[in-house]
Amino acid sequence: MNYLWHVSFLFAVFTILAVSLDLLIGHLGLLVLCHSAFFALGAYLSASFMLSAHLPFPVSCLFAILATGVISLPVAFAARRLRGDAVVLGSFALLLVTVDLLKNLRNLTGGLDGLRGIPPVHFGPVQLVSYQSQAVFAILIAAISWLLVQRLTFSAQARFLHALRDDPYAAVGLRVYSTTIYFRTFALASGMAALAGVLYASYASYINPSVFGSDQAIALTAMVLLGGAARPWGPVLGALIVISIPEIVRAIGGGPSYVGAVNYVVMGLVLFLFAIYRPKGILGGYEFK
Repeated sequence: MNYLWHVSFLFAVFTILAVSLDLLIGHLGLLVLCHSAFFALGAYLSASFMLSAHLPFPVSCLFAILATGVISLPVAFAARRLRGDAVVLGSFALLLVTVDLLKNLRNLTGGLDGLRGIPPVHFGPVQLVSYQSQAVFAILIAAISWLLVQRLTFSAQARFLHALRDDPYAAVGLRVYSTTIYFRTFALASGMAALAGVLYASYASYINPSVFGSDQAIALTAMVLLGGAARPWGPVLGALIVISIPEIVRAIGGGPSYVGAVNYVVMGLVLFLFAIYRPKGILGGYEFK
């Protein structure tokens, strides 16, 4: 039973990540590969606040989200100035730099050894330590995150987002308001990724830079594109598919190295087939060009 709760927790965390990334890919048209960097920032900042400053979980969580949102603003400005392949390459470079900093700033991040003994989610004397309680809490947060995104993407503001996505030059007449919406959306997506990092760090009680590398970035992008970008349930379905593949391989049998190797092969094959036969994803969302 604990295994099912563990998988449920992972699904909830990656749903938050996929839904927030869909704001950037599906609704802003930015194919960014640095979302796992914001995921890492949330995890490391909250862990550092709790371990070094001994702040309670709610305060550490809030500080991590706000700090990540602020840090994301220069990234949003750079992404707004770039186009096409430059956004992909620039965001991937940012991810590599972030992971490299996590490896080398040993006094702050623990380097390759990572951070250990991260406190679990707690609200005063109440601690969520069981698999079930942590999974239920993560699912609740994922549901709230999904509703928040739907409220944004089905509001009048979505028109400005889609105008920026479909024809940023034609949207120049809306510069003041559309710019505000753009930066607000980018910060929201980054803050949600940080929230997922906070939950993951407190759940695992140990984090290291390898968790947030390029493999994670590709998996997150696959979740959005497989399910269907800019569709309400697209990222959720994509997260379910990507999470299920290694679990199915693990159920068939084999050690960790076997599961990892087969997972890469299956994931690559799935992406290849979808790129040819279903470029808009399962639910027929926005086709990124």
